[in-house]
Amino acid sequence: MLNIEKKIFPKPQTLSSIQEFCTHRPEKVLFFDIETTGLSRERCHIYLIGCLFVKDDAMYLRQWMAEGAWEEEKILKGFLEFSKSFSLLIHYNGKKFDIPFTEHRLLKHGLFPAFSDMEALDIYQKLCPCKGLLGLSHMRQPDIEQFLFDNKKRMHCDGGACISLYKKYCHHPTREISMTLLGHNEEDLRGLAELTPALSYPALLNGEFKTEQVQREQEQVCCFCSLKHALPRPVSFVCEDSSLTAKDVHMKIELRLHNGQLRQRYPDYKQYFYLPSEDTAVHRALISCVDASLRIPASRETCYTWFPCNEDFVKSPKKAEEYLRKNLPLWLTIFRSLS
Repeated sequence: MLNIEKKIFPKPQTLSSIQEFCTHRPEKVLFFDIETTGLSRERCHIYLIGCLFVKDDAMYLRQWMAEGAWEEEKILKGFLEFSKSFSLLIHYNGKKFDIPFTEHRLLKHGLFPAFSDMEALDIYQKLCPCKGLLGLSHMRQPDIEQFLFDNKKRMHCDGGACISLYKKYCHHPTREISMTLLGHNEEDLRGLAELTPALSYPALLNGEFKTEQVQREQEQVCCFCSLKHALPRPVSFVCEDSSLTAKDVHMKIELRLHNGQLRQRYPDYKQYFYLPSEDTAVHRALISCVDASLRIPASRETCYTWFPCNEDFVKSPKKAEEYLRKNLPLWLTIFRSLS
């Protein structure tokens, strides 16, 4: 079994952003990634476990690599013992893959689950609702890294190619192959640590902003907002109701008026019917008095009602802020479905 610990770089500024989004001290945060011989928990095994952590104000890497399937239990025990001192586990799509795969292999060897006493943060699940906002067609970790850091290139092969390399290593171990396998895992972990500032995007969608000023110009309302968390890269989108531009801690949202009115959208569209003749949605609980020929099931795009954008709305940033918080995630969902 290879058991490696090394200092890889001074603690990056990006890691301090973790303290913006959780209550754990950096020294209690463990970035976690595994490499396996395939996707099946039953037929495949873990051959490499990697962790990134803070110690003495620097970033350290810890890796356990099995020389063959017979050493899987050894690397699992090594990780179990090491992880006891940490309280927050950060991973990328680990909720669906890394954690259940690891727990299954632990149980197979008669070992206790590793994560019962740890809080987990899945950056993939946090960022998924932001796919449209980031303008990405895929949400793989390298896609997010490329969005955040222009022209970033990976030096090692991907996880699929590593499986073939590992099988070759088991039959004929060489330092060159082991360095490639360990290097791929290290690259994943370094990239994972660099993604933490991107948590500012789901924070934006979750309403962590303040509306500072609202202006009306004919058939348009402009809302100027300050963000709680600075964005690492600017973002923008345009949909039927609105357009958004955001950079650093500043956000501007332009609302399109229709005869002086704004759409109020609703997330649970399956509970509504749409009335084409009136261009409005009605909840199922109130639809019994409407002729069936005049209604159709509402969709994400048609699940809305209208309200007048009067002076009270324009002069009250709090009311505009409440409206933005309710509608922003829905605008983005529609934008994503149409793009």
